[in-house]
Amino acid sequence: MNILFDALPASVKIGADEHKINTDFRCMAKFEQSLLTSDRGDKRHTALIIVNTLKEFYVDGIPSDLTEAINQMWWFYRCGETIDSRSNSAWTSNNHTRLYDYEIDGALIVAAFADTYGIDIINQKLHWWLFRSYFSNLGTETRFVKVMGYRGMDTKQFKGKQRATYEKIKEYYRLPVVHQTPMTLEERDEAYKRRLFGR
Repeated sequence: MNILFDALPASVKIGADEHKINTDFRCMAKFEQSLLTSDRGDKRHTALIIVNTLKEFYVDGIPSDLTEAINQMWWFYRCGETIDSRSNSAWTSNNHTRLYDYEIDGALIVAAFADTYGIDIINQKLHWWLFRSYFSNLGTETRFVKVMGYRGMDTKQFKGKQRATYEKIKEYYRLPVVHQTPMTLEERDEAYKRRLFGR
């Protein structure tokens, strides 16, 4: 599916049936936030995150084919992109440092959307795919983008006082560390399915 030429999805097909979905960015943003800040070792908590998101995602109730319901939710979360094992950097830098947090950076994100696009995301619904497209191209002069830059900065390229200054800035904006081992999208999908079904 091409966001430029095709209509943004408002439903997903499971078997022969179309299932209406919640396309508002808040649903998937909360899903991502919960997964990124959760303990992978807590099987029940992870399953609860997925089940609660399924309930919010499927407007008319969770489909009976639970496996495919989860697959379709992941597909929508990835904005229709296929799993690419080479890439898992949607929210991290090259050294796997998290660059943003929807809760901690909420006010900055709202301001960045307003400054870049003139969009008030607090008082309107925005399709998740459109949100992610806008999100990935926020203006470089916005404070939010600058903060992400500080978090992902490799301070080793600097020396002396300049390096010390950037290290202080980076530490100031550093997000709480979540003790997780980086995984590919494919590994992550399979891991969450195993946790949900207990396999």
